[in-house]
Amino acid sequence: SPSDRGSRRKKNTLELEQNLLNILDEAKGKPKTDNFDKFMEQKLERCREQSAELDQKKKILDKQKKEQQWEEDDMWKGQRDDHRRRLEFERGAGLIQSGPRSMWEAKEVARWCDQRLRDMLLSTYVDGEELGRDL
Repeated sequence: SPSDRGSRRKKNTLELEQNLLNILDEAKGKPKTDNFDKFMEQKLERCREQSAELDQKKKILDKQKKEQQWEEDDMWKGQRDDHRRRLEFERGAGLIQSGPRSMWEAKEVARWCDQRLRDMLLSTYVDGEELGRDL
């Protein structure tokens, strides 16, 4: 049946893994594990150790990420505070006005009005001259 084949494949895969690890262990001078159940216990223990090691590394990376974010936040806060102090100093020294600049707004509107009026007058002048010729 398919489930028997699947479990046989899984068992064969695990036995292959056991054989490979035995070869690696022997090369390192460690004793090999012939008992399959003992191999499975060792495999589970290795998985737990790797999981604990990965968790520890993740904690370290998270801590480093948080510290980096704190440094960026501190730097941004410092820049913001410096900017505010500079503005307060400039206002206190009279270098900049507090509040909106009233003349600036009037000049912008006046300049816009001049341009619009000029466009209207030029088109009227050209139109008027053309009409005068036809009459």
